[in-house]
Amino acid sequence: DEEYVSILMAIEHAVHHHHQLIIHNLVLVPPKTIQKTTSGKIQRNKMRELYLSRHLTILKSHHALSEKKIHQQIEAASVFKYQKSEASLKQELQIWIALQTESNPDEIQFDTTLSELGLTSLQLIELADFLEQRLERVIPVDWLWRYPTINQLTHHLWHQMKEVKGTAVDFTRQPLSSDGCFATLALQQQFWVLHQLAPLSGFDNLGVVLRLTGRVDSTCLDQAFSLWIARYAVLRTRFLGIERQQIETQVDFQVGYGDSPVKTFEEGQAIFKEFVASPFDLSQAPLVRVQVVPWEGRGALILVVIHHILVDAYSFHLLLQEWMEIYRACLRQEAYSKQASSAEFHEVVAWDFQQSRLPDDSKKLAYWQSQLTGVVPLQLPSLGKREGKSEGKLLATYSVKLSPSESENYRVFSRKMQATPFFIFLTAYAVLLSRYSQQDDFVVGIPVNTVAREQKLFRQTLGLLIEVLPLRLGFSAELCFEDVLKQIQQNFTTGLAYRGVGFSELLKSLQLERLGQTNPIFQTLFVYESYLTQTQHHFSEFEVEYVSSYNGGSRDKLVLVVEPLGNQFSLTFQYDDSFFDSSQIEQLACHYQRILQQWVEAPETQIYQFSLLSAAEKQLLLEDWNQTEAPYPKDQTIHGLFEAQVTKTPDQIAVIYEDQSLTYAELNAKAN
Repeated sequence: DEEYVSILMAIEHAVHHHHQLIIHNLVLVPPKTIQKTTSGKIQRNKMRELYLSRHLTILKSHHALSEKKIHQQIEAASVFKYQKSEASLKQELQIWIALQTESNPDEIQFDTTLSELGLTSLQLIELADFLEQRLERVIPVDWLWRYPTINQLTHHLWHQMKEVKGTAVDFTRQPLSSDGCFATLALQQQFWVLHQLAPLSGFDNLGVVLRLTGRVDSTCLDQAFSLWIARYAVLRTRFLGIERQQIETQVDFQVGYGDSPVKTFEEGQAIFKEFVASPFDLSQAPLVRVQVVPWEGRGALILVVIHHILVDAYSFHLLLQEWMEIYRACLRQEAYSKQASSAEFHEVVAWDFQQSRLPDDSKKLAYWQSQLTGVVPLQLPSLGKREGKSEGKLLATYSVKLSPSESENYRVFSRKMQATPFFIFLTAYAVLLSRYSQQDDFVVGIPVNTVAREQKLFRQTLGLLIEVLPLRLGFSAELCFEDVLKQIQQNFTTGLAYRGVGFSELLKSLQLERLGQTNPIFQTLFVYESYLTQTQHHFSEFEVEYVSSYNGGSRDKLVLVVEPLGNQFSLTFQYDDSFFDSSQIEQLACHYQRILQQWVEAPETQIYQFSLLSAAEKQLLLEDWNQTEAPYPKDQTIHGLFEAQVTKTPDQIAVIYEDQSLTYAELNAKAN
């Protein structure tokens, strides 16, 4: 019934919110059946065995597998007991990955890379946590990139265990200075410079529209947002220049309210577009604003905008979840007592500075020099419109939501190709760009987590913990999709091991200069946002639904944002509409989907043999536009037609040879 479903959803939300874990199954543990030690501690291994032996009732499952397949997994796992051996560790990893990727354990090959097995970057962080709990050792996430197969990883882990216990990151926790000041990160400095070039723009804003239904209490909304700002230092941060930022102890913050309710979503979206385009003054905190717009008969729209210089999209998402919890506490007149993240963003900055002084930092720069020397800008075809966006304007957007059946086809196909959906969508985008630009060498920018985000201390820290990985791609006519996929997987995985080089430092080493707001290394971004595991959040007093967003932070002419939302994939093309026309982007989106569809249908076909054209486009080009028939005077002679033309235009040039020419009259006289 409805109450039962709401209880399950509340459990899911609480676990995901507090532990950032992806839930596979909700299991009923009957009263007095929890296995405990004499001291009252839960015996986790015994509870795990109860689950694997199917003695516990599964209340809700998120696996898109048949009942038979789930039972096959459980039966395979139930015979396994951890014996503290290298072979046993391999088997445990095999079962864990099978559960994560919704596969049978027998399908998980020991010599296939973790990314090819279908693990996302967030799942790799979860894998590191899992290994730390099982092995009681600190497991740096970069080990999963350096030793990318189960065989390589278990061999390395086993020898590390035999030699010495792992130790935590050698980092001393840093208190905030009395004046609240600390240094900026390289990406923050980049955002600061770009803001100086376009101070009246909203290019670098992140925004979201939430639909709030149920109890919409303006007093509690004001209270919740005020507590939200007071609780999180990142929301009270301002910038004193390119190199310094400061956390204010108090800031003046007011929630804005719309004067009149909107009647349609389109009206609300128009208000949001104007709201997110408004600029911030980086020297004044808070760099966040909120507006509540009543939606006639449908609750209210909560518009939230924050500057990207403060947080990445994942941190923004975590902050919004925190606000929901605070709002619920305010409605219940309860104190919000959840423990904050163990580490603050100023400690991330201190850790990053410490890492930049390590000896292997020069190796990172040398790697990117070798990868990016001689890079050629991506030349996408435009409609000849004027260059450059007007001041204060956002990138335009065009969105497509794939059907559940299409989305499931791509998930199945990614497992077949031993890749994640991230790599499937990225490979198709790379092929699209190569076909459009007619280039066989270019770079795509890909936002990724920083190394700091992967440290256990900083995994839940709120702030800007991303960087952009420049992925260089090479194409040739004989390559098929699988060849391009393997190249991208290899280059991306290798590039992750060399993260941490500042953009200005990289430009200097490559002897490149930024021309205004144009990036000289890459001109397009591919963004895969996998953190939004659910778009609706249900509480007993209210519901919150994500209905729209704007992912700013790019000056590139074209950005593709792919989001797995529930059982569907959303594709959003952000583009500079002074360079592209909306109809051109709509056609580009269709061509992108055509590439994906044809790849699934014929994965071994060479990339340049795929047709971008739909049946309707082929009809238009080959048939409709080729109707060039014209009536011809069959009863007249050629010389008669020529003399008629002489009479009509005697003084027009009829023939040219080198530097000589003759008019129709002159040519006719010579012929006679």
